[in-house]
Amino acid sequence: MTRSIWYLVVVLIGLLLNFPAAAQKMSFVDAEGRGDGTTRIDATQQALIMAIGQVNGAQLAAQMSSQLQAVTTTSDDNETFKSTEAYQEAVSQKTKGVIRSWKILSETKDDENIWTVTVLAKIAKYKLSKQLNRIRIAVLPFRLSENARKLGKKWEFVDRIRRSTAAYLTQSRRFAVLDRDYSKEQSEELKFATKPGVRTEELARLGNLVAVDLIVVGTLENLNEHRRKIKIKATGRRISTVKSTASFSYRVIDVATRQVKFADTKTLNVDGKIRSLVRNMGDTIGETILNAIYPILVVAVDKKHLTLGQGGRTLRVGQKLELINFGEEIFDAYTKEYLGRKEITVGVIKITRVRSHQSSARILKSTKDINADFSPEMYIVRPYPNDSNTRGNTAGIKTAEEEDLDKDLDSLKKKSKDDW
Repeated sequence: MTRSIWYLVVVLIGLLLNFPAAAQKMSFVDAEGRGDGTTRIDATQQALIMAIGQVNGAQLAAQMSSQLQAVTTTSDDNETFKSTEAYQEAVSQKTKGVIRSWKILSETKDDENIWTVTVLAKIAKYKLSKQLNRIRIAVLPFRLSENARKLGKKWEFVDRIRRSTAAYLTQSRRFAVLDRDYSKEQSEELKFATKPGVRTEELARLGNLVAVDLIVVGTLENLNEHRRKIKIKATGRRISTVKSTASFSYRVIDVATRQVKFADTKTLNVDGKIRSLVRNMGDTIGETILNAIYPILVVAVDKKHLTLGQGGRTLRVGQKLELINFGEEIFDAYTKEYLGRKEITVGVIKITRVRSHQSSARILKSTKDINADFSPEMYIVRPYPNDSNTRGNTAGIKTAEEEDLDKDLDSLKKKSKDDW
């Protein structure tokens, strides 16, 4: 079987496996609506629009308004019109299944010949992801200070800071990270749901856009790449070393109140090119935000082995972390505001395995037996300040030339120690 056929088979299997999950995202809920009109049909249609708006918002209700106006009946005064299957089917077809069925609960006609109708309708509703129950956050493009505006071709790296930060927060599985890059493409795709031939109920996807709780904004103060050439007297070879430096500030802002929830300023140095520094910047921002809001919990313990409730890109094998025991609650003496819980460092751990949802670690040293009094949410871990793998450390990234040089130096040292 050729590779293309295998690829087609895999794609088809994937579609079949995902179809039930996609179908489960659509459900039907009962909603009441009340409408007024000069005719019974007008009042009924207005009531149906109100019912749609309650479930799926004003955007879809406005979309359905024009569709319902196209539904006509031959006998507006017919007493049986309100329950005819033909009219209900026409409404369902025109709304592309958003209104599955409905019944009139009450109807009145006042002295001015204005009808008031109340209906109970079954409305299609798109089930939002459970992840949207998390704190919703968006990372916005970083600004440039006057000093950093002279970057030239380095402009392309600025956007990578935002993308790297968003990737880190996404893999933490603690936030619902919302996209702000491809709004135009997303709008076009949602418009596709209104076209003829699209599966019924798909219109229920409209009106489900959500706003964020927090935004991450920042300013790049400085970004430099320093190159230095060194001549080795023993070999006569010349090598180039590269060191990159970045200074930046960032804030986490509550969108509803504009309150600054968190702010920080960082300066990072890396032995390597700007490309490696930029990812380090994104990880540093993401790690700092994550540890401020959701410190990593120890979820299980087995003698010297721990299970942490976090994984993915946020942790690395070999990374050292401080093991911290939560103590009593702390309150601000002036404002009486809750500040958190007292944190007591009781040991150091080392990551031994990283999975997508969780990680494993081994206790290197500890001042107490945590097996004796362990309980959920009692222990957390934080970055170890002296760990060479800690974010923002100046751990170098050697070039191929530097690795060759190290080999030459080792060889020469063995041959003649006195020369060195």
